[in-house]
Amino acid sequence: MKNFLSLLCIIGLLSLTACVNSKTRLHSRTLQAESGHPRDFEKLLQMIPRLYWVDESGREGNQYVSFRTRNNTFLSCSPQGMLSANSTNLTLNELFTPEMSNNRVSLRSKHGKYLGLQDSNFRCNFNKADNSTFITFERNPQISGARLPSNETIAMKFDKCYLGVRNHLVSLLTSLNEDDVFMPPRNMTSSSSPTSPL
Repeated sequence: MKNFLSLLCIIGLLSLTACVNSKTRLHSRTLQAESGHPRDFEKLLQMIPRLYWVDESGREGNQYVSFRTRNNTFLSCSPQGMLSANSTNLTLNELFTPEMSNNRVSLRSKHGKYLGLQDSNFRCNFNKADNSTFITFERNPQISGARLPSNETIAMKFDKCYLGVRNHLVSLLTSLNEDDVFMPPRNMTSSSSPTSPL
């Protein structure tokens, strides 16, 4: 009887360990930036500069990214999946988790949906990462006549078009001007920061 109870305890411990390991692997695959996989995080840093990475409070981190326009507003995803660039404060709506799939990146909002392009409209209501959500990040894009800070700007390209912001509206663009690039969430060129703690 004593041996039987010992055997049951060992089987129970092995089952619990297998369950915890399975959940950990699933979490790692789903939230690659949050899971701390050094290889994936290094790949993401090559695409999205370190200055764009924040934690949930808006301070420097490695869980989320946030994108500020040249008008000091933020790319924002509402719980209903609407994409805008009106917010001047950094809140949960302005946080995105980069996810990698076959060396391609998608952005998942804090509300669990993906940013993507469908029927010439950008939305933040896609249920999974697929071809409509994959983004190419162009670091320091060269724009004729523009005076952009070096090593701080980024452009988002979906297939053959760009996600830009014109007059606080998220727009589909075939070419960029200097107002269509994104900057780090913290203002590096002035003493005051447009972000506020979450």
